[in-house]
Amino acid sequence: MNTKKIKEIIKFNIEKDIQNKWFVIFNVFVFIGILISTNWTNISKLLKDQNIDIMNDEEITIQIIDKENIFYDDFITEYCDTENLKTEKLDENPYSAENIPDDNIILVDVTKDDEKIISAQVISKEAIDGSLYDLIYDGLANTRSKVFAEKNGINLEELNILNEDVNIERKMLGIDAENSDTKQKIKLVSVVIVYMVLIFVLSRIANEIAQEKVSKSIEYVLTSVSEKEYLLAKVSSATLTILIQILYTFVYYAIANMISNLFTINSSDSLNTFSMGTVDVTIVGYVIAMCSYLVFTVFLTTLIQAALSSKTTNVAEAGNTTALLLFLIIALYFISISVISPYSKVTTFMYIISCIPIVSTFFVPSMIIIGQATTLQIVISFILLIFSVPLIFNLCSKYFKNGILDYTPNKKKKALSAKKELNLKEKQDYDLRKKNCNRFSFMIGMAMILTVFLEAILSLVFNIILQSFFGNKLSTSTLLIIENSLILIIALGLTSLYIKSYSKDFYQPKKKLDFKEKLEIVFIGISFLTIIQIILSILYQKIGLDHNIFEAVNIKPENTLLSKVLFITGIAIVPAVFEELLFRKAILNVSKKFGNTFAVLFSAILFALYHMNLNQAIFALLIGILFGIISIKTGSIKLTMLLHFLNNGFACMATILDTNSSQFNTLMIIVIILAVIGGIIILKNIPKLRNLRKEELKISKDCKFLLQNYTFIISMALMILLLCSTENMLRLMN
Repeated sequence: MNTKKIKEIIKFNIEKDIQNKWFVIFNVFVFIGILISTNWTNISKLLKDQNIDIMNDEEITIQIIDKENIFYDDFITEYCDTENLKTEKLDENPYSAENIPDDNIILVDVTKDDEKIISAQVISKEAIDGSLYDLIYDGLANTRSKVFAEKNGINLEELNILNEDVNIERKMLGIDAENSDTKQKIKLVSVVIVYMVLIFVLSRIANEIAQEKVSKSIEYVLTSVSEKEYLLAKVSSATLTILIQILYTFVYYAIANMISNLFTINSSDSLNTFSMGTVDVTIVGYVIAMCSYLVFTVFLTTLIQAALSSKTTNVAEAGNTTALLLFLIIALYFISISVISPYSKVTTFMYIISCIPIVSTFFVPSMIIIGQATTLQIVISFILLIFSVPLIFNLCSKYFKNGILDYTPNKKKKALSAKKELNLKEKQDYDLRKKNCNRFSFMIGMAMILTVFLEAILSLVFNIILQSFFGNKLSTSTLLIIENSLILIIALGLTSLYIKSYSKDFYQPKKKLDFKEKLEIVFIGISFLTIIQIILSILYQKIGLDHNIFEAVNIKPENTLLSKVLFITGIAIVPAVFEELLFRKAILNVSKKFGNTFAVLFSAILFALYHMNLNQAIFALLIGILFGIISIKTGSIKLTMLLHFLNNGFACMATILDTNSSQFNTLMIIVIILAVIGGIIILKNIPKLRNLRKEELKISKDCKFLLQNYTFIISMALMILLLCSTENMLRLMN
């Protein structure tokens, strides 16, 4: 199987879908919707402060006719503070069919009734708001109770107790009904999400297959790949597009939530947003299970839909092919929400049915959230779901071949003209450069989104795992160091692999340097790091950025050898390896197509944003530029790793050692000596800077296309807001 061709088709399809203007428009509306809903309280307050009332809550006047004075006084006392509500008393009813009251007037006519205690008539122009009607009803009900109590000589408080619901404590011993209402809501929402995702995927793949068959564009693709390879690429791209959409939705929520935190007045609310300790393990397990089942189910249903759509002759007919699968999905949807409930025990028959592929996606996660899933059921259903993929793929590929290749494969292709107009060549060259830049910006944007997403998910998972296994054995600070190390290794490692698989520019030719040259570079690096640290420490004191990050996040080693080793490993070694691997190995190398200067600045800016607080971001920007230059000059990241380790290692030792101790003073003397030696080497090499050619500093004009890619824009917005939110949190903590 031609893996390379499959990857290219997948990349092409995903880029085509994601860069489609309708996809962007849809995501913009989704983002705006999430942003508004998440920040609705702040928006309402802002509009209210500006005397803008978008809900049109005009003042309502309730006119009351109460000749025996049994309702009016109590109603005013109870609801006098109700916003936008005015009450007034009338003697007679002035309204009729000829004299209709205004929109904002409601008349309540109350009288005593020997049989019903009291009677009331509510008159308005049209229907009134439900909450307003409930307010009037509650007032009349209270009046009726008061009149009844007075008439029969009963204590009103005792009468109210009698009218209350009977206090029944319900215990269901056969099931786990704790938090049943919450579990039921989560189950319903998630099942609806699965339903909507499958509907969207099936309709989309049906239309695409039909369009490609009608236009016969598929025959050009099938000249280089087989029908199996094409089907695999098509289905994989559709599945990945859905996952990317989910990822975008996560980004939108994160951005909206951080914007909300920035405008949250209560600092404790802002800080609680970053707490992971209160997460329900059951819900986390349910979400992971739901996502796992959904991915395989999307893949399976898309395979079946592609095979069915291959038999169509037009786009309109393609829509009809989704009927069979839609019927199955709708049936499973209604069965799952009606049969699986936290209030009743799941039957043995339902356990057996839940192991069937596709069916398991609707049933098993729902059973997990209500606490009725078994380990054997989960294992069997997931194994069957996985093994059904190659089986369904082989069956559908044969059907797909008979349908989609139902025409003569060998067509005469039009010969391209050898002579072309100059302006056409220029336009083609412009379009190609723009396409390559869009591809690059999409890759970088997705890489940054993946990094944030993976770190958020891994933080949640490792927090639960480490607390469960080592919560009573290790301190909170040690657990945080271990957690942070594991997150960096996995998140940055996977993101680097993503860039490596996406771009051919991951590697760069190494330059031969002797030991003396390498040693000089290390001394120069130490000198620059020392100078930058001294300048920034003075600047930070003046602008209020001199807070200690380790203390803010409660990362400090205990007075044990193990704790100190873990501290140095997690703060110095792991970041030095994996941050350099991502920013100087991956991002810098793939950015050099726009010029070395651009690559250095661009990778340094992303490196700064990644640190998510101004204290570290400014320093990271400057050393990012330094490390970028060293990486380009040496063709390697070994020296930048070493310098990165030395910088972070110094910060670790400054935290471990007492600043008044002889060890710390010795360390400072060594650093100063190394910095001075580096300074001398810098002065000696200044004449070489005169030979620097302008071409080496040139930045390609094509980088202007970066800001035309939707994914890149969203990723940068996410990174900037993460920085602002973290900085806001650190300021509140200090």
